[in-house]
Amino acid sequence: MDRVDVVADLNDPLSCFPDDSVIEIYAHHVLEHVRNFIQLMQEVHRVCMRDSTVTIVVPHYSNQLAYSDPTHVRFFGLYTMCYFVERVFQPFKRKVPDFYIKEKFLLCEVVYDFEPKNTFLGRLFTRRVQLFINANPKRQEFYERYLCRFFPVASVRYVLSPVK
Repeated sequence: MDRVDVVADLNDPLSCFPDDSVIEIYAHHVLEHVRNFIQLMQEVHRVCMRDSTVTIVVPHYSNQLAYSDPTHVRFFGLYTMCYFVERVFQPFKRKVPDFYIKEKFLLCEVVYDFEPKNTFLGRLFTRRVQLFINANPKRQEFYERYLCRFFPVASVRYVLSPVK
């Protein structure tokens, strides 16, 4: 396990970390397996220092592997992390409730990552579509509402920063 600093059960409190002790968290295709997700977000907030970066990459719900993997316990979409952001700071026109936890984050970035196709034209088309859709929040909302069922995205990447 090269480059692993800590091994922990993410369904339990992160007691191996004191408050305000972590500068960066990178979770790649992990959080879709966590049962106690809201409690984990509270723990992430607790252990992160101010100005920390939390990068989360998870399968988007339109990806068939998101719902076919029997170990996945939840799905993620464009608005998932907005539930941990004060409504006034949510970057999208559609606002979601922010009352699940008192700890808040800033949502610095949301990016759809499309799976590249196996041909040159497929890769070129996918890259252009990805750049177009990720260009602004309005396009992302349009994609999420109308297009993701016809042109699925592989994963969604969120970059957050705790509000302290």
